[in-house]
Amino acid sequence: MLPEFTALENILIPYWIGKGKPPKEVVGRAMYLMERIGIEQSGGKYPNQLSGGQQQRVAIARSLINRPKIIFADEPTGNLDSKTSDIVMELLKEIVREDKTNLVMVTHDRDIAAGADRVIEIVDGRINCDFTVDRMGREEVRRELEHLACTFSGAAGES
Repeated sequence: MLPEFTALENILIPYWIGKGKPPKEVVGRAMYLMERIGIEQSGGKYPNQLSGGQQQRVAIARSLINRPKIIFADEPTGNLDSKTSDIVMELLKEIVREDKTNLVMVTHDRDIAAGADRVIEIVDGRINCDFTVDRMGREEVRRELEHLACTFSGAAGES
């Protein structure tokens, strides 16, 4: 985040850079994204007034403001508690469906990986496994991931 801008302004920066001053509907989208990820009260705050998790959520909203064709996310829930992680992942899934976009995500968290459409595990720079989730249930995916190098974040089903 750029420290001289508020959370709302930071979310709008990609639009400003690419297209100029954002119209009301783009500001409305920013407000919608902030509400969806639980930072609607933080729009006027500067980065130094936000927690690490709030800053991460601002970054996620910023990545979604221009409705990209591909979203690249490196540990998007890494600094978030489990409840907020679930909210953020649901938002990302909805955005992928609504905006017909693609999400490429890096995670060490099996719970997050279990929610993907496709899982590719890379170990020491090589593809260790690659499978499409398709009709597998979350628990079946978790079992498939058990022997892999990634870890579970939640207490339930921890191995």
